[in-house]
Amino acid sequence: MLLLVLGALAVAGERLAPEISRDVGETDGVVVLWPRVSPDGKRVVAQAAGWQVQRALVDIVGRAAPERTLSVRPQPERVCPRQGCVAPRVGALVIRHKQGCAVVATLGEPGVSPLRIVPWVGTVQLRATEVPFREPPESWVGVGDFVPCDRLATPLSEGEAAVRDALTALLTPS
Repeated sequence: MLLLVLGALAVAGERLAPEISRDVGETDGVVVLWPRVSPDGKRVVAQAAGWQVQRALVDIVGRAAPERTLSVRPQPERVCPRQGCVAPRVGALVIRHKQGCAVVATLGEPGVSPLRIVPWVGTVQLRATEVPFREPPESWVGVGDFVPCDRLATPLSEGEAAVRDALTALLTPS
């Protein structure tokens, strides 16, 4: 059974910036963060890409872990609080250039843990496969080739296997 939690929880005593998730998830759940979009902007293209990518993440998590409770975070909640999330977290980085986009998925264990970077759409070069906790992944990713931002659906679907495999590894107890 797929259950989405869209409520917001204030983190005790911490005044949160808009990009910090108000919900840290549940131990049996997954937090699906709003995608980072770089360069950040309020353009329609950036928002549309963010919605498409987050919807694809929700679909992937829902199929890979249907028993998990999802906390889907609204725009602009793209990072866990300083003490981390209680649940594993998934998100993405959408790198834009003109009308082109490249996408990497980001996945992290509960708590204060690094993010694993998984190439998803476009041709990307990773400077590292993990990013320290709460560090922006932009500086760890280079893009060789973009796809049109207004045609993300097919490449998101085609690159889903790598994201699903990384998610399954994250959610499988070791």
